[in-house]
Amino acid sequence: MNTLTSKQQAVVDDESHNRLIIAGPGSGKTTTLLAAVRQSIKYAVTASRTALVTFTNAAAKNMADRLGLKLGYCGTLHGLMLRHLNEHGEAIGLSGKVSVMDEKQADEMLAEVSAEMGAKESTKQLRATVEAVARDSYAAQRSNHSVSSDRAALVALEYRKRMLESATLDYDSILHFGALATLLRPMKFNSMFVDEYQDSGEWDSIIYAAAHSDEGIMQRTRVGDPDQSIYKFRGANVDGIVRLAGSKGVSVSYLEQNFRCGERICAAANALIQHNVNRVAKQTVNATGHPGSVHH
Repeated sequence: MNTLTSKQQAVVDDESHNRLIIAGPGSGKTTTLLAAVRQSIKYAVTASRTALVTFTNAAAKNMADRLGLKLGYCGTLHGLMLRHLNEHGEAIGLSGKVSVMDEKQADEMLAEVSAEMGAKESTKQLRATVEAVARDSYAAQRSNHSVSSDRAALVALEYRKRMLESATLDYDSILHFGALATLLRPMKFNSMFVDEYQDSGEWDSIIYAAAHSDEGIMQRTRVGDPDQSIYKFRGANVDGIVRLAGSKGVSVSYLEQNFRCGERICAAANALIQHNVNRVAKQTVNATGHPGSVHH
């Protein structure tokens, strides 16, 4: 699609500071999102004060190439948090350049701590405790409360302490520690665009909420489709985008025209997705002019 439809243009022209774009399949989501970024930069925000958060590095490269602009940031949330930790990690006890452990290295470090402290829990159980302790630590930082002190929690605390001391983090802890760092040293952007928001998790939401502008009201734009959330196994929670769609003060736009699939496919998709209980009411509407085919 070389030009925007009237509905896509209306989304781009929306000047609200708190926006959610519900973009169905084949709706020209990326084209519309990039047009909104350009519009924001053209009329209000400099490129260097704009962040575009994508779900993969490949998507980030594609969008950066299509934009042809150097933004303040264009990439994944993990990448943004690594940059923030390298710049402000001293606020939470990090020193030096942060490196990232692979899963095998992280399990070895956790097993070493567990053995030293005589814990009997499995690695899977301890991983769940590390996540719980991360949430407790964030809450404690905000309220000055103490963190749980049972044996598994003590193992998790020591594991987190060693990651900090060595500036070597596991993949999930990039967001855990990143959230703490943004609480103490907030990211400063005038405008933030988040793609694939339906696959955001609890830590993602905390980090996005902590970002702010020191030049007035920050513009926040999230784009996603709750019917296409597929990363629950990685911590994604579709409740976030569903709640946001029903929140006061949020300008919600819908892109429902499907330029990819024929009428029969759209009809079948609409009939099936109606069985989902936790979703935002919408349709995918055939815009191809073709019937398409569905094979049983």
